[in-house]
Amino acid sequence: MSRLEDEQKSLVRRRLAGVILLATAALPLVHAAIVLPLTAVEQAKISLVMLGAALLASRFQLLRPMIIFLSCFASMRYFYWRIAWTINLDSTVDATASVLLLAAETYGVLILFLGYFQSLEVRPRPAPSRRTAWRVDVLVPTYNESEAIVRRTIIGALAMSYPHKRVYVLDDARRPEIEAMARSLGCEYVTRPDNRHAKAGNLNHALALIDGELIAIFDADHVPVRGFLDTTVGFFEDPRVALVQTAQHFFNPDPFERNLGLTGRIPPEQSFFYHVVQPGNDFWNSAFFCGSCAVLRRSALDAIGGFRTRTVTEDAHTSLELHARGYRSAYLRLPLAAGLATETLAAHVKQRMRWARGMAQVLRVDCPLFKRGLTPAQRLNYFNAMLHFFFGIPRLIMILAPLTFLFAGAHPIKADALAVVAYILPHIGLSTIANSMIGRQYRHSFWASVYEVSIAPFTAGVTLLALVNPRLGRFDVTAKGTTLDRARFDFETSRVTLALLLLSVAALAVAFPVRLFLFSTNRSDPSELDAIVMNSLWALGNLVVLVAATCVAYEQPQQRAAPRIRRRHPCAIVLGEERIAGRTWDLSESGLRVVLAHPGPVPHECRVSIEDESGRRCDAAVRRVRCDWNPSGQVEAAFAFTAIDDATHRALVELIFSGDQSWSAENYPPDRLARSFWYLLTTVWRVMRPRVARTEQSPRLTGEWRAWYAGLECRCLWLSGDGALVELPAGAPGPAEQGTLRVEIDSNRFVEARATSAGSNEDGGRRIVLRLQWPDFAEMREWWMNVHSLYPTASMVAGWRRLARMR
Repeated sequence: MSRLEDEQKSLVRRRLAGVILLATAALPLVHAAIVLPLTAVEQAKISLVMLGAALLASRFQLLRPMIIFLSCFASMRYFYWRIAWTINLDSTVDATASVLLLAAETYGVLILFLGYFQSLEVRPRPAPSRRTAWRVDVLVPTYNESEAIVRRTIIGALAMSYPHKRVYVLDDARRPEIEAMARSLGCEYVTRPDNRHAKAGNLNHALALIDGELIAIFDADHVPVRGFLDTTVGFFEDPRVALVQTAQHFFNPDPFERNLGLTGRIPPEQSFFYHVVQPGNDFWNSAFFCGSCAVLRRSALDAIGGFRTRTVTEDAHTSLELHARGYRSAYLRLPLAAGLATETLAAHVKQRMRWARGMAQVLRVDCPLFKRGLTPAQRLNYFNAMLHFFFGIPRLIMILAPLTFLFAGAHPIKADALAVVAYILPHIGLSTIANSMIGRQYRHSFWASVYEVSIAPFTAGVTLLALVNPRLGRFDVTAKGTTLDRARFDFETSRVTLALLLLSVAALAVAFPVRLFLFSTNRSDPSELDAIVMNSLWALGNLVVLVAATCVAYEQPQQRAAPRIRRRHPCAIVLGEERIAGRTWDLSESGLRVVLAHPGPVPHECRVSIEDESGRRCDAAVRRVRCDWNPSGQVEAAFAFTAIDDATHRALVELIFSGDQSWSAENYPPDRLARSFWYLLTTVWRVMRPRVARTEQSPRLTGEWRAWYAGLECRCLWLSGDGALVELPAGAPGPAEQGTLRVEIDSNRFVEARATSAGSNEDGGRRIVLRLQWPDFAEMREWWMNVHSLYPTASMVAGWRRLARMR
């Protein structure tokens, strides 16, 4: 930790202290403004002014504190109004619904204010230079991960450029194949006779066997970049630093991105934590250990007795103890390693249940609010991290509250419709704007609700049980590397969400009309109509979120065991003496996509030679999967590797994962309220849209040319390196099984090729697909290039777009 950073933090703290003193002095005025009685119309006017000012100010990031202040003010005024004027105690049913709803809203306001405090200052931290040659032991704990996943991580760990390191595989499943693989790659293999205390016990067992001054930990699916240790160990020049945590990155889409068709459109669920929450924690010296992609000081671990074993979240609990002992942490918002996100909703739910149980256990057995040694800021930030996982019960209450009125006539809020809108609109609207500015491109509006509703039924139970009996539950390893052959709906995981969805549909389709009918026939109090409309609109809003949360359970096919990752490396497609230049578009351990430097076909079987900016190379045999135009009018070819030995696989893994800038280019569009809401509304359309696999084997040139096949005049509608589509004239006899295809590409310019008929395509048998015959690839490529040289590029791109629309 540099002296300059300490001075900067001290300056911000002094400013914060000044703000607190100023706020304290202004408290009487603020209190008066919060409790000021206004009519519903007057409150509505003030609400519109605040929302308008916030929308204008949201264009300027520097005005974020002003929007946060307005949000806090509006929320406090709403909360005061709710407590003072809207609690309904008219009957037992009303009182129960009203008190539960108020408790859920209290939780939401508390989390909101703690989040504002936590993200007060989110500033990237530079990596300091290294002066000491620390000895580093790199630990890779594993239990049930596949050999392929563990091998990938070990290769990345061994490829790290830091010279003073030793790599250990800690196999808690005691598998002979993992031992053999570890020995063959050149790292140490460690196991133990039992699995006591799960991952924490595995790490503590290793501590007794190693003697490095620093310990780097990577989960079995997290592959570090080459410069991971070079970038992180410099922080330990400050003897107070015990932990350096880096941002975790996931190179495959999570279930929300993949199943909802949002990959690349919205950020992954965990991006907000690693790019906003943890940097905010870092400002307060409360960034905590996340179990992987981190370096710890051995002497600090020894001082606290090793990794904590009383809870299933040994990582956060260990860092809590380190901070309580006066040690410092540093958080580097750089993705210096990448791992596998959960592939299915079931695996995602299982992982989040473990996190929720563990955080609730820590809150129960070692509550940060009362733990000696922590600063006030650390207490609040750790408390916020643990309290967050209790969202399940408040979420369920917020969904059920309007249903209790529509089905049972309970009134959770005792107020007229205009007053409810006037007070709640700035509370929700301003917090949405403020959080959008805080999250920027790392969390999009409305989607946090979808994430939480999907797992709320599961976290609600485990957090309550952990508070009652923290010894309940066990450490469950999250399954990684799952594949699915076809789409399926996971009824088991989504049963509660589906039930809530059906209840909401029934409330709107049945209970709502019944309520309107009873109101019109009984001539009830006019305020009853307000309650019917407001609760129905509330249920409708919940329904939109429930639809998206339910659609997450519609698991889309996941047939690739090795996800493809975007990589831009120069490459060449090699067949004999022929070399076709290109650049990789994406890479995986099973295949790649290549964009050619110049249009043309590619061979069915060949070799691909790839080289990155550091000179690392990989040369492998491949088989063509498809080849076609891409939207930019370039030829794009996909290949599958056919034969890869251990040395080639190791070089390939390093090409994909080990570059220092491998993950720094990952970016997501900034949050836009309207666009985010549109994505939410169109969920069902995206999920149910059919996915058609592309299978073209050669780029097509489309047009309408005069042609002759086997002496019969016809029209040629497209040409490719291996085929053509011709349309015979009406009444023409059936095509010959084989013959010569002659096409007039331009005036008095012809191309010819031997062809065989592959059968009729469409249009009553008049359109015939022909397969072109070539003695070798060189002749076919020369023919195709000759055709392309006579063909306008603009027409080629237009043809691709026509084909794309047809698909």
